[in-house]
Amino acid sequence: MTSLIYLDLSNNILTGSISPLIGQLSGLNYLNLNRNYISGTLPTVLGNLTHLTYLDYWSNQIGGTIPTEIGQLTRLEQWVGSWNSQSGAIPHTISTLTSLDLLILNVNSLSEQIPTEICALTSLTALYLHQNDLGGSIPSCIGNLTNLQILQFLETSLVGSVPSSFGYLTGLTTIIFSSNSLEGDVLPLLSNLPLLSHLEINSNSFIGSIPTSFYNLTNLLTLRLSNNAFTGTLGSGIGSLIHLTYLDLSFNTLSGTVPDTLGALKKLHTLILSSSGLCGSVCYPLNYFVSTCDLTGLSFGCSCKNMPCSVQCQSISSCVAPSPEPATTDIILPPVSPTSDMPSSLCVGSSLGKCINNSWVINSLQLENIINVTGGSYIIKGDVHISTLVLKASTLSIQGDFHAPNSSLIIQEGHLVITGNLVVTTGNMVSSINSTVEVNGCVDMGGTTLKVIIGHPPPNTLQTLITSNRTNCSTWPNLELTNTPSCTTTSVQKRSSSLSLLFSFSSSCNEDYWFFLQIVIGVLAGSVVLIAVAVFVLYQRKRNLLKEITKLRMKPTR
Repeated sequence: MTSLIYLDLSNNILTGSISPLIGQLSGLNYLNLNRNYISGTLPTVLGNLTHLTYLDYWSNQIGGTIPTEIGQLTRLEQWVGSWNSQSGAIPHTISTLTSLDLLILNVNSLSEQIPTEICALTSLTALYLHQNDLGGSIPSCIGNLTNLQILQFLETSLVGSVPSSFGYLTGLTTIIFSSNSLEGDVLPLLSNLPLLSHLEINSNSFIGSIPTSFYNLTNLLTLRLSNNAFTGTLGSGIGSLIHLTYLDLSFNTLSGTVPDTLGALKKLHTLILSSSGLCGSVCYPLNYFVSTCDLTGLSFGCSCKNMPCSVQCQSISSCVAPSPEPATTDIILPPVSPTSDMPSSLCVGSSLGKCINNSWVINSLQLENIINVTGGSYIIKGDVHISTLVLKASTLSIQGDFHAPNSSLIIQEGHLVITGNLVVTTGNMVSSINSTVEVNGCVDMGGTTLKVIIGHPPPNTLQTLITSNRTNCSTWPNLELTNTPSCTTTSVQKRSSSLSLLFSFSSSCNEDYWFFLQIVIGVLAGSVVLIAVAVFVLYQRKRNLLKEITKLRMKPTR
């Protein structure tokens, strides 16, 4: 049997242990025992098979340690021993297997750290050691394996940081380091691996932000960064990863909003952003190709129509987005239309809302300019920070706090509803008499002036200007009344929850009123007399003319 070179006993029901007689097959170069029920240990005589190039015993019940004699198989190119119960350390004699191209020992009970001798296997293209209990750190000499394409260390109890020599592995296409205790700022290092298509480093203790250079990894198909401590924002460069099919950024401490460019990932089928720290105040059109989605804890300030999957559009208070950049021009909200989009100028580079139930639903605004609201019903979900608000013949509902420090507010026949607090510390507010402001929280306007345009209100009426649903927490503005009729008395009523004006006729205006009435009656009476005289004169002229015509008719003709 010394001339036997090929032995394949795979996928049978073989039991028992491997016979020591196998060491007599000295000419063997292919041995396949996978998918059986073989137990026991690898016999030391396996080292006699010095011509062996292929060794496969995966999915058996082989235990014990790997014999050091394995180092005698210097021609071995592929070693597959996964899904067994082997324990102990990977022997140091492995350094002699310089022809080894494939090493798969995952799902065993191997312990102790990865030996540095593994760095001598410079022909390796794939190394699978995942789901063992190796511990320790990744050898710093790992950069010697320059032919490596696939590296899987999932659940191997690794600690420490990824060595800087990792940057030499420019041929890597797959890195799976999930569920270890690795740490450090690893993404800048991984950004130097241009062929990466699968990167899974979730469930570690990695830190740092996503560098701009990372978005140059345009071959990425799978990206799992979840359950780490990554910070910073998700850059617009994410849209460059056009081949991405799986994206998981959940359970990090990222900040900012989800960029619009995420909509460029047309091949994406799985999106997981839950508890990532990101806010979805920017809509992105993913709904027609994302099939699996987890956005728990992500807040949305836009219409569900543009959401990537079936989620409810509700703001989550724990998700706090940084203030958007101030708009550079005045904002004029368009008339409400079922097919209209919000103007992108409300927030730099984004579309902030849709028309829902004949009302605009808009995101939180922070503007240093003017927002003009005319002829419609508008809802802003979130806090509002602006310098000037012009509200004309419209209803504006702010579902949050309204901050307008050192600002100018102009309300003409408008209705402003604020579910939070109204804070206008300095500046002026101009309001027509038929405008109202309803505040659910407290009103802080103690340092401002409210200019009220009176006009001609009905007498003996109470007009409420500002109301608050909370008592004893409001400071009212100073009032300045303009365009007040001379015969109207106005009294200010400042209460714990409202600021009102009471209008009534002034008693000093009674004599002027009767004098004016007498003049009007006199003018009317004189007009009646003049009309009567004119009618009488016309009647007389008509009568005389008829007499003349009758005389002419009675004269005989010649």
